[in-house]
Amino acid sequence: MNNRFAAILIFSLFLVSCSTTRILPASPGDFETLQIQHEFTLDNDVKVFDIGMYESNLIIAHAVNHFNKLYHIYDMNTLKKQKEFLPIGNDRYDVQTNYDMNINEQTGVITIFDDRSSRIIRFQVDSLLSSEDFIPEVKSIENPCLAHKCTFPLESGHIIVNDLFNYWADTENVPEIIYENSSTGVQNKVVYRNVRPTAGLKSGKASVSPDQSKMVIVYSPTPEIEFWRIKKHRLVQSIERNFIDNKLRADEPERVFRCPDVCSTDKLIACVVNEHVLGGERKADSEILIYNWKGKVLRRLRAEDTSIEQLTFTPDGSSLIVLYDANGKPAIGRVSL
Repeated sequence: MNNRFAAILIFSLFLVSCSTTRILPASPGDFETLQIQHEFTLDNDVKVFDIGMYESNLIIAHAVNHFNKLYHIYDMNTLKKQKEFLPIGNDRYDVQTNYDMNINEQTGVITIFDDRSSRIIRFQVDSLLSSEDFIPEVKSIENPCLAHKCTFPLESGHIIVNDLFNYWADTENVPEIIYENSSTGVQNKVVYRNVRPTAGLKSGKASVSPDQSKMVIVYSPTPEIEFWRIKKHRLVQSIERNFIDNKLRADEPERVFRCPDVCSTDKLIACVVNEHVLGGERKADSEILIYNWKGKVLRRLRAEDTSIEQLTFTPDGSSLIVLYDANGKPAIGRVSL
């Protein structure tokens, strides 16, 4: 009987080891103090929804209705603005919606998916900066969908992470991740069948590694992170885990957590978690976690009374450029790693 019980126990452990891995976090006391080197301050009323680096150029993408021209390029060596481009409007080279944008930080190609006008607008940073009369590439979207939240162009097609805030693709209100092969038109879908519309994936952000072999998704309010492999036109989930530890689960109603952004290199992932206390006097506390692609937390950086909303790696991976709240004003800063 004992031998039979032991065999059952070993088999059960084998089944558990074959399921999706959830890695236990490090101890809660190993935070480093997050030091932000201030670079420059933005206008008070701006609404930035994305930032990205290409060589020494910082591209800042603004939300619609905050500027006449939505994209601003700064030289991070001189901290001077170099150019503003892409106005709001209904003309061929204007933008109507500005919430789905991808910056290829190796080639400098920026791709905007304007769902309202069913168009893809694409341009290259060097060409834009060297010409006063630069005209972007524009083409129609074959299957427009207002559910697009993050779209990642790949050599073989593209990945779409549906808008996880308030609109999902199918009639069952189920969020999806879609990998579409551009040559065949075949779609590989990952469907979150076990997620309620008010839980789990309510707020999400994603990043694809520069070598296009890996993808990471962060979402609130848990907060959690998922690791994916991109293999032969398929998405394979490799690791699922919590961000920090159980103290960051919203067990207390007044504690609210957000994961506003995530970025990656071929070796590292950086994500930010903001903690707010409802009705409290203090500002948000921000934590930046540095992972490798095996799901291991390498560093934890924490700044109190500071809200970080966006982050991106510098081209050499030695630091992060962040959008943060500097005494009530949006600002760009640098975090050395």
